[in-house]
Amino acid sequence: MLKNIVILVFDIQDIGARFYTYITTLALCMQAAKENRIPIIVLDRPNPITGIYVEGNVTDKKFLGRFASYYPLAVRHGMTIGELALMFNKESKINCKLKVIKMKGWKRNIWFDETGIPWVIHHQIYVHYKQQLCIQALHILKLEQMLLKEEEQKNLLNTWVHHGSMQKNGLKNLI
Repeated sequence: MLKNIVILVFDIQDIGARFYTYITTLALCMQAAKENRIPIIVLDRPNPITGIYVEGNVTDKKFLGRFASYYPLAVRHGMTIGELALMFNKESKINCKLKVIKMKGWKRNIWFDETGIPWVIHHQIYVHYKQQLCIQALHILKLEQMLLKEEEQKNLLNTWVHHGSMQKNGLKNLI
């Protein structure tokens, strides 16, 4: 599939949560680049919910390698996509030819709305970047096991975000 590819560029916004599958896609792209002797460039993006907080349980070893849990991370991992690439390359021993193009001006305490970058809707649930905190709270509380339908999740998230329950200082304050 990568036969005529000279270089692979990864430019996808992560949401700051372990279970969001873009980080597994990143790792799989890195593995494919290694297997095909293709260099990969990762364009770093801000962690929309800051790079300060690390919260929630770390992936249980029996679930590692699944698409929503490639690497043992906390639910809220606190890293940028570029930092994750560097960690996967070293810790998972992918050892691909990796170049991370770092961002200018981002600091770990900056929230996405402070970057001046427009939010692009990735999924119908994530209309606003703050909704990611709600999803992470659901995972930490294991409320996702209640099998809420996607529309119910969306309504719950919108309620939390638009009624002032969302705090910019950690999931524990959301609960």
